[in-house]
Amino acid sequence: MKFFTFLSIVLLASTIIIKAQIPNANFENWGDNGPTGWTVDNMPPMIMPVTQTTDAESGVNAVKGEVVSLQGNNIAPFLVSGDTTGYGGFAVSQRYASLKGWYKFAPVQDDSLVIAIVMLKNSQVIGGGVVEPGNASTYTQFTANITYTSGDAPDSARIMISIINHAGELSVHAGSVMYVDNLSFGNVTAVNNGVSQPNSFKLFQNYPNPFNPSTNIKYNLSSSGFVRLAIYNVLGQKVKTLVNKIQNAGEKEVTADLSLFTSGVYFYRLNVRSKNGMHFSSIKKMILLK
Repeated sequence: MKFFTFLSIVLLASTIIIKAQIPNANFENWGDNGPTGWTVDNMPPMIMPVTQTTDAESGVNAVKGEVVSLQGNNIAPFLVSGDTTGYGGFAVSQRYASLKGWYKFAPVQDDSLVIAIVMLKNSQVIGGGVVEPGNASTYTQFTANITYTSGDAPDSARIMISIINHAGELSVHAGSVMYVDNLSFGNVTAVNNGVSQPNSFKLFQNYPNPFNPSTNIKYNLSSSGFVRLAIYNVLGQKVKTLVNKIQNAGEKEVTADLSLFTSGVYFYRLNVRSKNGMHFSSIKKMILLK
């Protein structure tokens, strides 16, 4: 399975909504293997987890994704923007603050719907966002807020839509069903080429997120001190230590490689005991998808 994502510090500027740049954003156009402008994991005629439906939020068509079984294995639906020639990417030129759309979701047991977007410049991730909207029997709007790690404007974007289970990619349950329609960008954020100096302790969201197998974690130190940054599983057990030393004040970034870990939800925690006696602690969630 492929996946993508994200993140840190945005400046809100204007309030325009643009649909045109997202390929086939309302899923009205379809080919033999799925929606035009999207790559899906269908293998016709054996298995078709992504199909066309007339159960739309508006218009004629929408996309339906369902976990299906093949020879004892459950296969989750997976869509990523772009066709097989321009896999995953489509052109953008603005720092959009969010991805919006409409969805319905009926999970079996603890399966989750994940909608993610990543923003890139020169093929490098500079921002993104992810949302796991809950159960919805009628069309409900979702918003995936996008945060950025630089002041640049992106030149391309990718969108990923799938059903996952945090226990691992093979743990999805047959019969979980999603419907998605009418994607759009919301708002534009200002380009900021200035470099901010940390005036407080702060832990940022990792990027990309979801990720495979590595992700970046940024944090700010307003003063020097002893820093511990560690990763924990959903049981609260520490599984990896990334930083455990004295560091000077400033903006820091580390790479976490989880190639030896299984898919699922993990947490990373930053603890700082500064030389001036201040204590700081923050925890954030990240998703490993394989």
